[in-house]
Amino acid sequence: MNQLLRAAALCAAFWGATAFLAPVPAEPTPECITGHQVHLPSPFSPDGAEGAWLPATALLGNTLADSAGVVSLSINLLGEPDSLLRDSLWLTCADVGTVVVELRAIDALGQVGRCLAGVQVLDEQTLCPTDFFGFFGTVTAWWGEPVAGAQVALSGGATAVAETGPEGAYALYEPPQAGLDYELRPFWGAGPLNGVSTLDMVRIGQHILGTVPLESPYQRIAADVNGSGVITLLDLIRLRRLVLGQEVSLGEVPSWRFVPAGHVFEEGGTGVPDFPEALSLSGLSTVADSWAQDFVAVKVGDVNGDADPVLQP
Repeated sequence: MNQLLRAAALCAAFWGATAFLAPVPAEPTPECITGHQVHLPSPFSPDGAEGAWLPATALLGNTLADSAGVVSLSINLLGEPDSLLRDSLWLTCADVGTVVVELRAIDALGQVGRCLAGVQVLDEQTLCPTDFFGFFGTVTAWWGEPVAGAQVALSGGATAVAETGPEGAYALYEPPQAGLDYELRPFWGAGPLNGVSTLDMVRIGQHILGTVPLESPYQRIAADVNGSGVITLLDLIRLRRLVLGQEVSLGEVPSWRFVPAGHVFEEGGTGVPDFPEALSLSGLSTVADSWAQDFVAVKVGDVNGDADPVLQP
């Protein structure tokens, strides 16, 4: 009898406590207005610049519920990182045409709702130069997947940095000048464990023993974990320490290495091939000279090619 009374008391206490627990509100559900037009320049362009601000509120087509607290809006071009929090988007000549914009609604609990909208950027006054061009290309992993989130730095005659989008494409809107030299260099150093497992250690060990050599030059670049230019037991030791959590980085070796897509490796050999990690450009005279500057990405330590190509800080 006492046990029944005790059980009844516990049930009453439980249900009495849960009665005061408020339900978790649903995440915001923004609805985007599609077909919005932005005209260059806008009346609010700084110093008469050939650009226009697109406020996030201009794309919101519904009233958001406020049950979880104040809802804030953030607006980005599709493919830009979520870390960019801004209430307006600056659009320029580089965006003329149709751009895909992502609108994010964030409530007080940090819950995020998203919607996409196509925005037309119009240059009706023909203020933008018709020969506007820059440096364009793609970054693709050696196993064929586009790499999103890699940084591509331009140096020399101009300096700028771009980030690859979901399709691995980057664009640096810096028109090349005659007589100047330029260099394009992708880089990404975070996520050393991305794609790395004991299976990679086994494959590298087989290569060292000569039982199953790594056939692709990109695989052999990945196997050079310590960046010495040769594949040895020291690479296996470094990789093992990384997998076991005894080390948290690859030291001075970046997590990813990049090879110009047009580079031709020497035939034969089983060692780490020589390769450039940047593109040097000079004597540019036409628009096409700075286009299609593509790179192949190699995740260090991942000889199987199963790393996540969407790069994270």
